[in-house]
Amino acid sequence: MSTTVAAFQSRIARLLVRPKLGLEVHAEPPDFHHTLVSHPASPGVAADAYYFNLRVRNTGNSRAEQVEIFVADVLAQQPDGTFRRVASFLPKNLLWSWTLTPFLEALSPGMYTFCTLGHVFDPARRSEFPGEALASADEARLTGRTVFSVAVQFPSSKPSHILPPGTYRLVLWIAAGNARKVEKRLELTLSGDWTTDEARMLAEGIRIRVV
Repeated sequence: MSTTVAAFQSRIARLLVRPKLGLEVHAEPPDFHHTLVSHPASPGVAADAYYFNLRVRNTGNSRAEQVEIFVADVLAQQPDGTFRRVASFLPKNLLWSWTLTPFLEALSPGMYTFCTLGHVFDPARRSEFPGEALASADEARLTGRTVFSVAVQFPSSKPSHILPPGTYRLVLWIAAGNARKVEKRLELTLSGDWTTDEARMLAEGIRIRVV
């Protein structure tokens, strides 16, 4: 077999046998769920919160390696219905659920795993938890209202990853060391209302969908 033929066959094999990454939103438990979060400095003190996880699935026929999800952009809906880029948001990787790392070592064919998109804290308690409060002026303006904290790697000391009530479009890039980048767009609508009734919160307080 000539070197040229071998190289051609190798290239064809790489095209036919490859991972294929996708993203799914299931707006119900266990993907979206109510939980209690313990204070890092006071384990006996807990606050109500909701966590929102995305399913990242490999529908290809080979293992995806070093998988990551990058929040490339966030756009906020304007009064006229158009969407404008949130200039203060710093593009960063999301973290994989439970491991809290930006890279997933591998994802086998036919399997899925969870990546955390973000969370919503009880607005009466969020200021007690490091990294959950807005700037003072915004916190005063939004007393009693929910905000959405995007679960990015290395949140900024300026809370640009925290989104106040509104409707947003999040541009996500899903990639792996051996897979092509896939772009997905999510629409997130946060009413600002809070309740510990999980069914009501997931139906009325926040909605997330693929667009």
